[in-house]
Amino acid sequence: MIFLEEHSRLLLVLHTICGGALVASSTHLVVWARGYWRGNFARERGVKRFAWIVACLFVAQVLLGLVIYPIYKVRVRTEYFDDPTASMQLYQTTQKISRWFDVKEHAVGIGLAVAIALVWILSAYKPKQHGDSIAPVIAGMALFVAATTWLAAIVGIVTVSFRSIGT
Repeated sequence: MIFLEEHSRLLLVLHTICGGALVASSTHLVVWARGYWRGNFARERGVKRFAWIVACLFVAQVLLGLVIYPIYKVRVRTEYFDDPTASMQLYQTTQKISRWFDVKEHAVGIGLAVAIALVWILSAYKPKQHGDSIAPVIAGMALFVAATTWLAAIVGIVTVSFRSIGT
């Protein structure tokens, strides 16, 4: 028995809910920060608020992912995706999914770091005082964070559509 395996379905549901909230909030962050490309800071407070929400949800999402990762690694990756006795077509497909899952893990790590850096930058950045020179960088960081959350959500859904923990 793997640690917390008996709660794997509940943990996966919580991970999914948190992921949905993260995708939604990071998308909202991009929408709210879109004015930064043009030097428009009318939504500065909202951008800061969404950056904090995104960073907190990102941390929660990663922590939930770390808790269920050992279950995934044994019950999905090792027992199903890396099963050499599977048909060649299934094995090739699951190997592609495994590689995309690995890419997702790295993208999430970078996305988390960028989300935290964005909160840190926004906490010190005062557009009226500092000008708009880094505003496009802030908008770009928000877009990158949203892209990593979307990638993670899509790869996670595809992975679970083949095999889920708790099965």
